[in-house]
Amino acid sequence: MTDILTCVREFFREKGASYYRKLQHTGYLRHLMLRRGVTSGEILVHLVTTTQEEYDLEPLKDQLLALPLEGRIVGIMHILNDSLSDVVQSDETRILDGQDYFYETLLGLKFRISTFSFFQPNSLAAEVLYNIVRDYIQNTSGMEVFDLYSGTGTIAQLLAPVAKEVIGVEIVEDAVAAARENAKRAGVDGLSHFQQRPVHHLSHPKKYGFVITNPPYGERLEEKEDLPALYRDMGKAFAGLDGWSEYVITAYEDAERYFGRKADRNRKIYNGMLKTYFYQFLGPKPPKAKRPGEKQEKR
Repeated sequence: MTDILTCVREFFREKGASYYRKLQHTGYLRHLMLRRGVTSGEILVHLVTTTQEEYDLEPLKDQLLALPLEGRIVGIMHILNDSLSDVVQSDETRILDGQDYFYETLLGLKFRISTFSFFQPNSLAAEVLYNIVRDYIQNTSGMEVFDLYSGTGTIAQLLAPVAKEVIGVEIVEDAVAAARENAKRAGVDGLSHFQQRPVHHLSHPKKYGFVITNPPYGERLEEKEDLPALYRDMGKAFAGLDGWSEYVITAYEDAERYFGRKADRNRKIYNGMLKTYFYQFLGPKPPKAKRPGEKQEKR
């Protein structure tokens, strides 16, 4: 990945391209964003610039594709961003080569991941993390499950085979589309459904169920000042499901404070080198379902 950075830097140094100055809002080069599948080795290259200068990027594309890398470049994108905010976002995306997505495998499932959709950056560590979570949650058989901030649908796919229904909630349009495609590829599209909407006013007619979420916690947000409001919104959403159990995977240490509730259980798990908390807010146990043919005991 360092070779890609060096290649891009030297190309624009020879051209005399300017770096973007945040305070003055002038300049051309803003960000270089690289995404790589740990198991697939597929790499996406995203060059983020303003429209204040213009260069022929064909020679850069050829230089990048000629690099001897561990893995291979499957897509090169030029993202135009003239916003005043220092967040990586797209006013327009131009594909210089290949495609705007890559594939990664997690726990035997194959995921299509687009530029702005979240997926655990360390797939090997994520396998350990999600295995622990799955063991703790145990029996979701016959239960409805909400997967909030579902990204490309990782948690939803893992639980769909053992739940009655999994509903993924995500605000990023590309991530929702990728989650639906991933679920179809895994053969669980009939058991999982993905909605593009905020988590506000979460509700469900069933009295019992599970909410499972791996929400943003600073590593996934440009502005950590947004975190209190985000976690307050989750707390309000949870309050509308008072018979449900909620499981939250996050590295945000103030999560309980803004949820407005102390977790019944809390386990520390390491997601690679990142210390992560597994908060468990336990609802009441649902009554045991009556077996077919079982008669009501007379008193």
